[in-house]
Amino acid sequence: MKKIFVITSLFILAMAVVPTAEAGLSISPARQEIWMASGESKTIEYTVVVYYDDWSKLPENEAIDAKDWLHLETRKILLGTDEEKKIKVTIVTPENAVGELVAMVTFEPRAEQMPMVSASYGSTVYLVVKGTERKQAEIGDIKVLRTAKNTIFAAVKVKNTGNIHIRPRIRLILEDKYGIEKYMDMPYGKPVYGKKEFIYTKEVSGKFLEEGAYSLKVIANCANGYIFSKEKKITLTSEAESANAQK
Repeated sequence: MKKIFVITSLFILAMAVVPTAEAGLSISPARQEIWMASGESKTIEYTVVVYYDDWSKLPENEAIDAKDWLHLETRKILLGTDEEKKIKVTIVTPENAVGELVAMVTFEPRAEQMPMVSASYGSTVYLVVKGTERKQAEIGDIKVLRTAKNTIFAAVKVKNTGNIHIRPRIRLILEDKYGIEKYMDMPYGKPVYGKKEFIYTKEVSGKFLEEGAYSLKVIANCANGYIFSKEKKITLTSEAESANAQK
């Protein structure tokens, strides 16, 4: 049985009413020159085109395209000054889909004469097929090194072996020979899609860590309490080189 979900997205454009309107990057054309007599009025309309595409696809869902499960009520919006409109997106779960389907719905201004530089706005749609999802991941290579700029550089590879995306909060815990711990939190926000990898990196002041041996533990904390981790020994030298360690 197919399950149907309806998502309503709101895209807003606002323009100031002036005799000569010059738009920013959010709308096109980038410039309009309008000649009007005193007391005369004129309505200016802008067209926004909506399109979508697959953003990330599992091998099991290779035969399924975004158009098979994500249906827009319209792909063309005509906006006047200070006007806003809603677009309904109907999502139908394909019967043969597993894990997760990911698509990007993109709003892009269009005009007969497009500007040299324009911008588009996207909204990611994640569809998790209930009963088929599998959240599973592991930490791969870990690097902690001192750079030629005398900074500490850290890199953590996350391997998503499951079939839905994860967005981990990653913390490095470094304990020196005296039992003193220091913490480094990696940048948060970038997702790792199912059956893919991503390397999180961060660079801090060289004063953060002195040279010497450390016990390193990396903890990745995801939503719904899913946690995975890895431990290793590292030796940080005073030279600009990688910390040698057993993996």
